[in-house]
Amino acid sequence: MINATQLRAGMLIVHEGDLYRVTSKKHLTPGNKRGFIQTKLKNLRTGIGTEHKFRSEDRVEQATLETRTMQYLYADGDLRIFMDTENYEQISLSSEELGDVLPYLLPNQIVEIEFFDARPIGISPPSSVELEVTGTEPTVSLRRRVAWA
Repeated sequence: MINATQLRAGMLIVHEGDLYRVTSKKHLTPGNKRGFIQTKLKNLRTGIGTEHKFRSEDRVEQATLETRTMQYLYADGDLRIFMDTENYEQISLSSEELGDVLPYLLPNQIVEIEFFDARPIGISPPSSVELEVTGTEPTVSLRRRVAWA
């Protein structure tokens, strides 16, 4: 448990029995009233965003994640199949769950997948990937001849 004033953007918390990512946080102290923490949260199960006010003295449960090294194997329709490199157990994640990472996944690539309560919730791809450019649009020349007087 952490104090609500210690919340930071990107943190994962358990709130009202669900897992949320803190997307933004503001500490507000209006006039002669008690201060509070205004947060924007994203439910990681449903993907729905919400706002919540925490009192400055509230305590919040920070989520503890397990990270496993897994290998991306192949695509099966909308699902992407990953294999645990230690016990060869396979899991699947939908394209929606992978989000912006999807275009950068390469077969046999090693990634870190985060688990909460034995359920995959996020993926940390390598910091860089090598991609090959297979085609581009033809360039248009904008050169003009200019005669100087």
